[in-house]
Amino acid sequence: MSYLSLYRQWRPQTFEDIVGQDHIVRTLKNAIANGRVVHAYMFSGPRGTGKTSTAKVFAKALNCAEGPTVKPCGECTSCVAVKEGNALDVIEIDAASNRGIDEIRDLRDKVRFTPAQGRYKVYIIDEVHMLTMEAFNALLKTLEEPPSHAIFVLATTEANRVPATILSRCQRFDFNRLNLAQLTKHLTKVADQMGIAYEKDALTLLARKAEGSARDALGLMEQVSALGEKLTPKLISDMLGATEFERLEGIAAAIASSDVRGLFPLVSDTLMSGTDPRQLLGEMGEHFMDLMLAKDCPARKDLLHSGEERFDQLKKASEAFEGSRLQEIVSSIGVGLAEIGKAPNPRLSLELFLARLVNAGQGVKAQPVAAAEAAPSRHAVPVPKAPAAAPAVKAEGKKEVADAGKKETAAQAAPVAEKAAEGQQKTEAPAFWGQLLDELRLRSIRVEALVRQSRPSFDGTTLTLEYPSNWFFHHQKMQEETNQNLMKEVLKAVTGTEIGYKCVLLGDGDKDRPEKEKPAESKDKPSRVAPRKSKKSKIEEAEKGGEAAFDEIEIEDEKVKKSVEMAKALFGEVEIKVVED
Repeated sequence: MSYLSLYRQWRPQTFEDIVGQDHIVRTLKNAIANGRVVHAYMFSGPRGTGKTSTAKVFAKALNCAEGPTVKPCGECTSCVAVKEGNALDVIEIDAASNRGIDEIRDLRDKVRFTPAQGRYKVYIIDEVHMLTMEAFNALLKTLEEPPSHAIFVLATTEANRVPATILSRCQRFDFNRLNLAQLTKHLTKVADQMGIAYEKDALTLLARKAEGSARDALGLMEQVSALGEKLTPKLISDMLGATEFERLEGIAAAIASSDVRGLFPLVSDTLMSGTDPRQLLGEMGEHFMDLMLAKDCPARKDLLHSGEERFDQLKKASEAFEGSRLQEIVSSIGVGLAEIGKAPNPRLSLELFLARLVNAGQGVKAQPVAAAEAAPSRHAVPVPKAPAAAPAVKAEGKKEVADAGKKETAAQAAPVAEKAAEGQQKTEAPAFWGQLLDELRLRSIRVEALVRQSRPSFDGTTLTLEYPSNWFFHHQKMQEETNQNLMKEVLKAVTGTEIGYKCVLLGDGDKDRPEKEKPAESKDKPSRVAPRKSKKSKIEEAEKGGEAAFDEIEIEDEKVKKSVEMAKALFGEVEIKVVED
């Protein structure tokens, strides 16, 4: 007989051989023992968790010569036929390649015939979610009222793609991923019986690499053991690209101490060994998650990705971090994984990400004071600026007029600047403003853009977002119930307490003036709307000596800027073209 892969050699033959699915095994065994076997089952779960194997063991138990029994003999004609894959009454269909209505019609015609040898005809339809909608409709009636000798077992990795009409006619069983301890124990058992030499840490690394799939774990162990050498963490790291625990521990220590010189050589060596940048960042995320669990949840050692035996090392290493710092790192790695996935140069993106992570750990020292003062924060609160002085008129013979205009403009600008400074002091953003915007960006970019355009104020219990009086769209959107609920959730997540929230429109121009200060309107002359001048004509007028024209140009430019900002808030970073009338 030709060589069989390890996962085929170790395919479960009895219910006791099935690893990590005790809840399903117990239910099926009770159904067989009590004679309550139904006509249709749905097995769903990740790859390599035992769906098809369980279906075959179930078929063997039903058709065993001593059965139906929860302990098939494995020696009768039916049991041997199922094991060798040539049983006439156990029909396995791959729905990925037989997904059309014709194949299902053929099944529907043949299901009426009685079994050739056993008690039941068991149809195992693998990857059932790949069937077309027409095929599902053709299967529906047969699945609802099958012959008494027919049992259907539908297996899928994506139960959400199976129509509800099919799901409602089946008993559904969800298969779990195998945890690290279960996979390591299973690999140890196989390695011992197959005579494979190993180190325990090596099997743990293989189990972590398999991500909960028993089939993947056996396949990886078979691949590495083909070298004929003792399985060690270094050997597995070199062959499969998995990162050793010690290397991850060194990277975490370098980040904790902001040691750039020690960090990047470690990262470079890891990548040169064949590890993908995105895979390395994912493994770093798991390691920092382990550090956070060891620090905050010491009673749940079973949650550790690295295994319970690493708890003491993780606990000691976690003392170099604050709890909040670990949370920030894990959250940042989640964002970094998305960035690297879309980056044209994943390695460069990873290195830049790690540089930002180290700088974030250094706090204020990571940015020079001069640079911090020069570079405005991306969370800065918008503050009204004092209008710039009108440009001097260059026309000859108008020098005196220009000088007088400059002095007058400067005199007018001074009180405005003072008021702007006062407004800035009154509208300082709350301490959590930056965190609020970051959290909003993760949940809703549109809401974050609307909030960023506001002027916040916080009195200790209520956050108020203020908009200019003509920003009706912003105000209306932020008043919507969904956005209000989102703001309250994010405020609670950021501050840890219930914070009130409201959104208001502010008056501007004449609306803010007292009634007595408003200019008197002439009752004698009817009001006329002056024809609108183009920007070009205003510039020509200004060059001829009209000081007012320059003021009008600046006011118009400010309106254009506001319109552009509103457009960005509504539609995101798109190309915006300003067309002049």
